[in-house]
Amino acid sequence: MRALDASMKEYFAMESSGTRVPSKPLRSKDDERALQIMEAITSYCSTDKRWQTGLLWRSDKVDLPDSYSMAMRRLQCLEAKMAKDIDLRSFMLDTMQSYEEKGYIRRLTERELNKGKSSWFLPIFTVTNPNKNKTRLVWDAAAKVKCTSLNNVLLKGPDTLASLVGVLIRFRERPVAVAGDISEMFHQVRVRPEDQMAQKFLWRSGNSAKAAETYVMQVMTFGASCSPALANYIKNRNAERFRKESPRAVAAIYRNTFVDDWLESTNTEDEMTELAMEVQRIHLEGGLDMRRWTSTSASVVRALKNQEGDVPREVGFLEKTQDKVLGMWWLVEFKALESAESEALTPNHFLNGSSSRLRESGSLELSGPQLTKGYRVASQIADRFSKRWLREYLPTITRRTKWFQPQLKPIAVGDVVIIVDDAAKRNTWPKYRVIDVHRGKDGQVRSAVVRTVDGLVTRPTVKLAVLNLESNPPHEDVGELRGLECCGAELIAALRQ
Repeated sequence: MRALDASMKEYFAMESSGTRVPSKPLRSKDDERALQIMEAITSYCSTDKRWQTGLLWRSDKVDLPDSYSMAMRRLQCLEAKMAKDIDLRSFMLDTMQSYEEKGYIRRLTERELNKGKSSWFLPIFTVTNPNKNKTRLVWDAAAKVKCTSLNNVLLKGPDTLASLVGVLIRFRERPVAVAGDISEMFHQVRVRPEDQMAQKFLWRSGNSAKAAETYVMQVMTFGASCSPALANYIKNRNAERFRKESPRAVAAIYRNTFVDDWLESTNTEDEMTELAMEVQRIHLEGGLDMRRWTSTSASVVRALKNQEGDVPREVGFLEKTQDKVLGMWWLVEFKALESAESEALTPNHFLNGSSSRLRESGSLELSGPQLTKGYRVASQIADRFSKRWLREYLPTITRRTKWFQPQLKPIAVGDVVIIVDDAAKRNTWPKYRVIDVHRGKDGQVRSAVVRTVDGLVTRPTVKLAVLNLESNPPHEDVGELRGLECCGAELIAALRQ
């Protein structure tokens, strides 16, 4: 019974993900403690417009083992890789120099090298995102000594992120869209001095003949388990200071920011320009600099071109111009069905804005460890919509038997059609040209020969859907789509809450 109860709860949780505003969540004792620590130790410095916080310790008494030897071995491994990889060496040297100039790191003096119970050395390594071709420096807080790591003694903090599904669907609601992210978000928040000793690391600029020097991270690290919760808390707390003067911008930050990415859509360009600039100003007051602006509007792009070294990009006006937002392709195209060469309308236009340049998911493997819960839910919604489209709508435009009145226009040579194939992947809707038809004894067209990339194929008319390319179609019956429209309307209305 317990297993059945757990399965039902998981099912309804997945069904309602991103479509409702949850009531006040029941937090665990660890999350309650994390919130109390965040509220107590987080402060704002108005002189340099920066926030300061501390690590979320699991307990008040922390006793960490000596991690110097482990950090030294990891440094030697990194130096061996740097000696073989010129690009890695250049990246490490440039990044460390940049971090020191920005005040993210500093070298400790002899007097500061005391080893307390909360002293810890963090190994460093790099990770590369092949999709973005971007390399990131990571402080390995999961490295263990005597079965203990820094993350073992830290709390993750409560999950207060906005729903990924809700953020993505609200982003596609209106015609004028913009996306931007906070530059080096974790490194914009300082860590209080008493907690910095748990963020020490060894460095000697790749010179293995030189004695290793001890540095310390003065800001939040990419690798500590508490960094995401702290960054989101500070982002929201900084925005809360401006709620009275800019309520809409604050609401946009709360509802449409996922980690460091802000996605928004509005009805007009002026509305978007005003909102984006106000969101940017609020973040800047907290030391959070928004960069990498991308928009569907040329005027919004021009208004945001005020950051030195940052060039906002316009998406959707030049053919095949595209970008990725939260791991999904963003390709904005608006083409009318004026000719056989124009793009056919598919369910993906409703869900993603385009049927091209998207990853073909095919059958969904729910147990895949590489898929996040939000992506699995979004894929399930897309699969359900595609199946309903095939089952409920396409049959209505392929009925050409004598039992259905009024009769549809018979398929003719030259018609542009799509083949109804239940086994086809969700993102594939190729168009074909009819080059010949076959009639039955009653004079009705029973099958047609269509030209495909693989040659000529013959398909029954019930498996062919003719695309109406007339500018003013003589008859338009939208009653059959009412169920799908209601389904989409209910989903969007719920996500607006």
